[in-house]
This record gives sequence, C-alpha cells and structure tokens, in this order.
Amino acid sequence: MLDLISTRNQAGQEFYKTSQDLEAYKDKLLQNPDPSKWGINFSEVKMAPEEIAKNKLIAKSLMLPQQNQIMLEMKNIFGYFNHTMVKELTYMADSRAKRYIRSLNNFCSAQAESLAVVGLCVTTARLTLLPVEEEPA
Repeated sequence: MLDLISTRNQAGQEFYKTSQDLEAYKDKLLQNPDPSKWGINFSEVKMAPEEIAKNKLIAKSLMLPQQNQIMLEMKNIFGYFNHTMVKELTYMADSRAKRYIRSLNNFCSAQAESLAVVGLCVTTARLTLLPVEEEPA
C-alpha cells in the first residue's frame, strides 16, 4: 500500500510540475505575436490565427496539441492511481471495520455468558443460604 501511495504522490508531483511548466510556456508563447509557433493547425480548428490570438483562453487550449495530449495522459494516470488508492483504502477500512465488529461481538458474547454464570451463582446462593419462607396454611 505504501508503494501505491508513493507512486501516486510521485505521479501527482510530476503532473503538477509539468502542468505549471506548460502553462508558463504557453504564457510566454502568447507574448509572442507569431501564432505559427503555437503548433495550432488552423485549418483543422477552422479558426483564423487573428481570431484565436484575441482570446487567450481559446489560444491556450488549442496551442501545443502534442503537449496537451501528454498532459491529458498524465492526468489520466494520476486519476487511475487516485482511483486505485481509494479502492484499496476502502477495502482496508471495510476489513478493519469487520474485524472490529467481530471482536466486539465476541467480547459482548463473552460478557453475556459471564453475566449469565454470575446470575446463576447469585440465584443458587440465594436459594441455598437464605431460608425459604413458608406460606401460612
């Protein structure tokens, strides 16, 4: 489990760092008014370079498609590790809860048995040690 957590943390750190680096690089490219360096296939997106350059959000989402694809794959890998870790932790928590419930049930059964024995001893002692009162005839 510790290996899974370690691998998940490493994947998360790599994803975050790569994401931040890519965003910084895109910001740097946006400062350059030359859309030919953005890696956008303008005929494929059916938008003019000038139109894309006016909207930074659209430009950032379209530029560097290969790097965007790599980021999507990294995001999916990180998501897979998160999902797997949640499943494993849920399994461990369920197993632990079942073990605790079983132990508590065994303890309660033992206590009930002990109390039944004590009750029987008290009843026996009462009958043996205390005189039985006879009812007047």
